[in-house]
Amino acid sequence: MRPSPARLAKALLVVALVAVAAFAVGPTAERKLLGKAPPSVTTISDVGQLPAAVDRDAGVPRLVVIFSPT
Repeated sequence: MRPSPARLAKALLVVALVAVAAFAVGPTAERKLLGKAPPSVTTISDVGQLPAAVDRDAGVPRLVVIFSPT
């Protein structure tokens, strides 16, 4: 017996809403419950600054984004 398309659509909507709520509340709850500070953004204007910035917090995941005007 297959579920109806309307039932699948409702289930998908519920899953999507739960995912959005977890994404929106997750960092706030973690900060309040565990006392963690929010991650900060570090601006690097020279490639020579990158190794020191990476070594400063060894073992912490990070995201490196490069914006180029061209």
